[in-house]
Amino acid sequence: MNHRNFLKICSLAGASALLLGWGTTWAGESERPKVRPPAATPQRVILEADIANDCDEEADLAVAAGLAQLGEIRIIGLICNSQNAYALPCGRAVLDYYHVSGVSYGMYKGSSVAQDGNWAPHLQGMRDAFRPGDTGDKYSSATTVMRQLLHDSPDDSVKIVNGGFASVIANVLASAADGIDKRNGVDLIKAKVSEYIFTAVNELPGSTLELWNIKQDIKDTQYLTDNWPVSVPLTWVPYSLGFTVMSGPPAGADPATNPVKYHFNAHAADQLDAKGKRFAWHQLALLYAARPNAGYFSFGGKDGKVTIDDKGNTAWDGGTNRGQRYLQKSGGAYTDVWFGQLFDGFMAVVPKPMPDGTATNMPTRGK
Repeated sequence: MNHRNFLKICSLAGASALLLGWGTTWAGESERPKVRPPAATPQRVILEADIANDCDEEADLAVAAGLAQLGEIRIIGLICNSQNAYALPCGRAVLDYYHVSGVSYGMYKGSSVAQDGNWAPHLQGMRDAFRPGDTGDKYSSATTVMRQLLHDSPDDSVKIVNGGFASVIANVLASAADGIDKRNGVDLIKAKVSEYIFTAVNELPGSTLELWNIKQDIKDTQYLTDNWPVSVPLTWVPYSLGFTVMSGPPAGADPATNPVKYHFNAHAADQLDAKGKRFAWHQLALLYAARPNAGYFSFGGKDGKVTIDDKGNTAWDGGTNRGQRYLQKSGGAYTDVWFGQLFDGFMAVVPKPMPDGTATNMPTRGK
């Protein structure tokens, strides 16, 4: 399918400005995004998500899939860091829908996440609709899968992007040398991870609001910030960035075939706005992971550390030289509406697979 027909279809789907990085027309914007050449080598990414109680996570995976189809990232793993038995099958259903292949899947096998973090009233129905009979206990331990993925990757090549809890990464940090790799968790991360990106904190530099994602697993999040190696950037993405960016699948998408639309419809009464959209918290982190130098974001603080008290309150300590930083939006032409339209564009596409599993209706970058 050529570029002109592709954009025409997206316009009919309600995404007339498919903001995937090409020079398309932007309603209400004076500046258009500049066309950039594709990366010579896609960024290797491990996705972490709880995939439990909120429909935004399916939208996150749709955006990640779109970035993968454009050749900007390569999703090598999807790690579920909640304990819900249906979470990982539902996340896998989204990647299946977008024809993302070559992914290793890992399931958290611990019990540190609070009960609320595993609450998901609609996931069993979604699992039954898209991956009947699949459950989390059929998958390998998330810690084992992540250690294997890191071992198999070139040095300094992996970004880990987490929109859920710290349950898995804390276990990886604390892991000992094993048959997969002779290095302990800290040394393996220092060798293989180029950046860890975590959508988990409130407004920085300080907030007295107890953040839900941290509150579900305070001890593991404290362990993460206290033990993360200084040599590897740890980028925190405040939830406040996404509270003003709304996104979602097209209103006309078919929930019988589209798992993202299925879960959005299921939460229509308790999570969506009047336009059927949900907060795009973690989609901003995914965009930063794929396009760190595009000018969308800047750092509000560098070379410090996020501190977390026993209630889950977060604060920024800028004098610790711990190599952590937090993200903020650059502003200007990159408005909240801009970001929302960008993410909507990813979710408006229904890719058609080729025999090798790649998509045929995603236009070549820059053409």
